[in-house]
Amino acid sequence: MASRTVKAPWKVFGLMSQLSAPIVAAPMNGVSGPELASSVAQAGGLGFIGAGMVKDAKDLHRDFKRAVELNGGSESRLGIGLVGFTGSWLVDTAISLRPHALWISFGDYQEAAAKIKKSSIPLMIMVQSVEEALKAGDLDADAIVAQGSESGGHGCGPTSTLCFVPEVIDALQQAGKGHIPVLAAGGIADGRQMAAALALGAAGAVVGTRFAVTKESMLSEAKKQRYVAAKAADTQRVRIYDDLGALDWPVGIDGRIIANAFTSAHGTATLTEEEQQKTAKEEIAKATQDGNLDVVPLWCGAGIGLIHSVESAEDAFNAIWSGARARLGALADAYL
Repeated sequence: MASRTVKAPWKVFGLMSQLSAPIVAAPMNGVSGPELASSVAQAGGLGFIGAGMVKDAKDLHRDFKRAVELNGGSESRLGIGLVGFTGSWLVDTAISLRPHALWISFGDYQEAAAKIKKSSIPLMIMVQSVEEALKAGDLDADAIVAQGSESGGHGCGPTSTLCFVPEVIDALQQAGKGHIPVLAAGGIADGRQMAAALALGAAGAVVGTRFAVTKESMLSEAKKQRYVAAKAADTQRVRIYDDLGALDWPVGIDGRIIANAFTSAHGTATLTEEEQQKTAKEEIAKATQDGNLDVVPLWCGAGIGLIHSVESAEDAFNAIWSGARARLGALADAYL
């Protein structure tokens, strides 16, 4: 393949103009901390801190300031990810930190989106349906993340990334919102998949699980090794952990995990009996304390079978981007 100059079409979007490659590290609660976000930012991508479950403003201040410090004192390419059903104080705190971008998803986030737009901080909204994408367009999102069903962590869309992304792009164009960049999310873990996302018309890709299994993520080494050993067929979508948890996830939202002994014993849906719920909560609490990976949830995307080692975030970033460019170049040589 002949050497090619990177034309960087994503740089026409203000939100992405400072990126050396259109790769975004997803905001993952309990995974995406200062080290991971700053490592992706320094590699040239957009790195997010997952703040959806933050309980105290001081914690978010600490984590973001640490990320800025690790990023050479700059907020450039550092973002904060929120969910729409947490307190407004968290949105206000995130705005006060002036990150490169704010990401919001799930729940009723109209008021939060208006606050973010008023702050002039670029707003990214993750959507699970075409209807939600059109609403995000009406909220004047600076970028829309179209998440397919292969996603890890939480989601509710039944449509694959391959089908959902172009459907969202077409719908936005038909609604006169075609200027809003759409990022593909859900199961993307290597360069081949990123090349496919770009071929679908996406302005870039959001990567979660691949970055979760890096040296800089907040996951324990034991969890990372469990991820490396897993395949796509080992995963399943469940609701049970959220129904037993403290955060009130909206109806219809579930998450993909590596199947384990707990879900085999209790099933994946809601436990209806009060005594069952009490016993299951106690089991999860003890497993969390003991580090029992056969009980605690290991959230992951369907692309997990493409991850074969624990590497640095920079190496993962470079491998995805170089792999995407190589695949696109090979296709151009073969077909054009």
